[in-house]
Amino acid sequence: MRISSATSVGKIRAVNEDSFFVSELDSSGALLAIVADGMGGHNAGEVASAEAVKMIKDGVVSSDSDTKDMLLEAIECANNAIYKMSVKSPQLHGMGTTATACVISENTVTAAQVGDSRLYLIKDNSITQITKDHSLVEMLIESGSITKEDARQHPQKNVITRAIGTNSSVETDIYEFTVEPEDIILLCSDGLVNMVEDEKILSLITESKDFENLADKLVCEAENAGGHDNITVILIKF
Repeated sequence: MRISSATSVGKIRAVNEDSFFVSELDSSGALLAIVADGMGGHNAGEVASAEAVKMIKDGVVSSDSDTKDMLLEAIECANNAIYKMSVKSPQLHGMGTTATACVISENTVTAAQVGDSRLYLIKDNSITQITKDHSLVEMLIESGSITKEDARQHPQKNVITRAIGTNSSVETDIYEFTVEPEDIILLCSDGLVNMVEDEKILSLITESKDFENLADKLVCEAENAGGHDNITVILIKF
């Protein structure tokens, strides 16, 4: 597997509240990737996302459970820790974070998701969003109230309906799929997809001759489109 990753504060925000991690777990070659997008005042989002990444990483590394349970348990632990921090500290009150994490073992990808950070599969010159956003605009799309095109300009497009740390418990979605040689997985915060359409992301990926710097290229594209939010990108090529 080849890896390309990058993060940026963007053009508007003062602090980067995104956190990420990507690395092999052990000698077996299994790999863990995580993207978390924090929210909350007084830079609490930065605290929440960093804590989520740390707790998920530590939980996965130390677990003997099967992969799905491993991810569910790790996210539940992260949720408990962040929620307790927000209750104890007035400055951290109300903080939370998205998290999209995946464990890759041989040709199987197991992903866990809370919030609207996404996981895509790029395969055979097509791009497919694997995860489903936990967001207000996603609910409106499903109800038929707005179209996907409307969602990109909706004034409440950043409102998420599920997050880690905002409640004493959290519901996590699990996805599992297989990959083949030359497939690419993209994990990203919404700072990328709110600025760059899926088809443009696909063309940048498929046309690139420099995979190692591809994440930086996607981040630059989001910045050039306005960079209204923090931007984080992880690409994994098989």
